[in-house]
Amino acid sequence: MKKVLIIVSSVIGILLLSIFLFFVYLKLRYDSWEKEFVSNQNSEYLISKDSEIDIKSKLAQFTLSYSDSEFLRLDVREVGILLFSTLQKYIGEEAELKYIYIEPADSKWIIYSNLGYKGAYIWVSLDLNKDSMQTAQLYSTNVSVGPFSIGNLSNVVESINKGIGEAVVTVNENGFVGRYLENIELLDDSVVIKGSRY
Repeated sequence: MKKVLIIVSSVIGILLLSIFLFFVYLKLRYDSWEKEFVSNQNSEYLISKDSEIDIKSKLAQFTLSYSDSEFLRLDVREVGILLFSTLQKYIGEEAELKYIYIEPADSKWIIYSNLGYKGAYIWVSLDLNKDSMQTAQLYSTNVSVGPFSIGNLSNVVESINKGIGEAVVTVNENGFVGRYLENIELLDDSVVIKGSRY
């Protein structure tokens, strides 16, 4: 009986030590990734609650133009500020959005959000992709927490893509922007939206 107790205690001890070491590894890997990520950021694309830019005139021109087709070009910073103000409205009172950072490239942007809860902050990212077809459809293929991909662990990517698709359909069907969104292009320095009159 004593041997069984020693074996069970040893197995539980090894299991607890393994779990502890696993969490230490995750923390060290995240901290290393974050240090490198922050040091390589382009400060122009880092958005905080203090970031301001007025794009009302651009939006008004796009919406109110008499042209059959109109284009709206938003640079990376303008998109970041719009995303920040939108996400901030949907985050609960306990949580905080500290920063948004965007890594733009042709047809693929990676959007990082620095989210906090009770003083602890983590970087969560998703990629936003656009294929070569002329559509307003965007999609994501991955969601990550720091260097760790979580897209395959749950249906979060599928839910994000469903939400993006439904948002575009809702905007087009209800005329929220005064134009039918025909195409969205992700460029290395901006987003270009093509809209046509209803």
